[in-house]
Amino acid sequence: IFDVSNPASPIYISEVAGGGNGSQYVYVSGDYAYVTNWGSTGALVIYNVSNPANPVEVGATNTNLADATSVYVQGRYAYVTNYTNNYLVVFDVSNPAQPNYVGEVNVSYPSSQVYVQGRYAYVISNGGLTTFDLGGSYIQQLQVGGTETDTLQVDGNSTLTGDTSIASGLTVGGNAEVSGSLGVNG
Repeated sequence: IFDVSNPASPIYISEVAGGGNGSQYVYVSGDYAYVTNWGSTGALVIYNVSNPANPVEVGATNTNLADATSVYVQGRYAYVTNYTNNYLVVFDVSNPAQPNYVGEVNVSYPSSQVYVQGRYAYVISNGGLTTFDLGGSYIQQLQVGGTETDTLQVDGNSTLTGDTSIASGLTVGGNAEVSGSLGVNG
């Protein structure tokens, strides 16, 4: 783990040993890092990285994928590609201590990379790009009185009216403008 608050001068913070023949890929979401391993029974290992100086393993899959290559987490699901067995495997990681196997789909070719956007999974393999429809729905316009979501991605503009409370962390990847007062606690 590196502190990259100054990208020109990254600072080493800590590390943790990978499993099998080595770690292949990492995806970080919230307080957790999801790591795939090559040649390991624990194809996906989940670490709590809320304290970057002390990453702690909290869970691992017991599914043998032989050679897990990449992982992408969206909401409560982790999508893992496998090079040897040619599968895209889905795990429910809503409880990081106990990731549960949900299902798999054959990609037909050794897979090296997965990216999930909305209801589609895009897998890069020796056969090229394969797209999988994960289900769900697309709604052009929606007004909801209340909603709870694990992951929220806004592709366009967003306007929040009323009070907004952020319980964990907030990262702003561009400019931020505040009109009025701003209170920061902590």
